[in-house]
Amino acid sequence: MTLVEMVVAVTVVGIALFLLVGSARLIREDARSQLARQLLTTLDRALIAYQIAENAYPVAPDEDADFAVAALLASPATHGLAAELPDSLWNAARPHTLVDPWGRPLRYLSDPLRHPYVRTNENRPVFVSAGRDGDFSEAAEGDNLRSDDPDDAGFRRSVRN
Repeated sequence: MTLVEMVVAVTVVGIALFLLVGSARLIREDARSQLARQLLTTLDRALIAYQIAENAYPVAPDEDADFAVAALLASPATHGLAAELPDSLWNAARPHTLVDPWGRPLRYLSDPLRHPYVRTNENRPVFVSAGRDGDFSEAAEGDNLRSDDPDDAGFRRSVRN
């Protein structure tokens, strides 16, 4: 092989590896987004079942999703919730808490006076994931996902509340 052929071969291999790594990252992010949708849909179904059984929704202080999830797990109507969620969504620290696919805590919005999402969701509380960027504000990428928001294409981006 000549030097030119070697340079061309190394360049082609380098470009192929670059494209492969990029597509693998996109596939991983897509899988995380799908898992987040599954998590939020499951939590929304659990809220509906909890409300039917208890005639109220869990009340959690300071948007504490862990408190709300604990209430859902304690209710006979929704105790199967933990079995529906993959182990990867429970952090390893004690006590075990539910996290989004990026390993970050969720928020639980339950006060219709403070959160328009709750008002527009027929006063049903809403779980929120900060998404890939880990930022609940909309100033960054605005990729927050909410439990009130599934549709055929996934979840709409949340808007500033």
